[in-house]
Amino acid sequence: MYSTINRKSVALKGAVVFLAMLFLSFVSGAQPVLKRVKYYQVDHGFPFGYDHLSLSSDHYYFFTASTESGCVLAKGTWAIKGDQLYMKGIDSSTVNLQPRVELIKGATTEWVTIKAYDYFGKPFRGLTIRPVRRGEEQLNEFDQLSPDTLNTIRLSKKEFSRFCLAYQVNSTLDSIPFYELEDVEQIIFYISWPEAGALDRSTRIITFKDGSFTIKKDGLYEKTKKVYTLKQAP
Repeated sequence: MYSTINRKSVALKGAVVFLAMLFLSFVSGAQPVLKRVKYYQVDHGFPFGYDHLSLSSDHYYFFTASTESGCVLAKGTWAIKGDQLYMKGIDSSTVNLQPRVELIKGATTEWVTIKAYDYFGKPFRGLTIRPVRRGEEQLNEFDQLSPDTLNTIRLSKKEFSRFCLAYQVNSTLDSIPFYELEDVEQIIFYISWPEAGALDRSTRIITFKDGSFTIKKDGLYEKTKKVYTLKQAP
């Protein structure tokens, strides 16, 4: 009888501890950390570059390719059954690339530091911004900046008044979000896309058709032809 009561007591204490931890996780708003499950590439050779395919732990896939006319993106969901990777495209009109922006005020500083993080919370090194010089209204094609070795872009308030993200620039220059530098010390972008390839030019989002690949150790295959090569994530 003592042994039975003791086990129940231990089990009850364990349940209380588990419920307390669950409650604390709930009230703190803890979110699961997203990870890249697999990363694949297609090398088209010079001057066409690479296609990038990332599979995330929340079962979304992200496709990025660089073309002469800009970056081509596609998003969808993925599932694995046996040795088959099934991919279902998401309507391109529903894919939102507008970043979440955090502004840190600081009117007395001369320089503004800009940082960007990708879908997995890692530095987005392939991002390009286009600043506007003071006294000018138009973008200058020669004024384009990307993160340095510390994953930071620094802009002088004396030299520039505002900037935009290169991937949000369209051919008509309509409805481009600009970010003012006045009264700001730091700007942080959280972009809902993996840092594979680069968002350094205008983008076009397309819708992939549903399809599947055979999974092998070195990549993804269509019948006997290797389409994507398995790579180490950047």
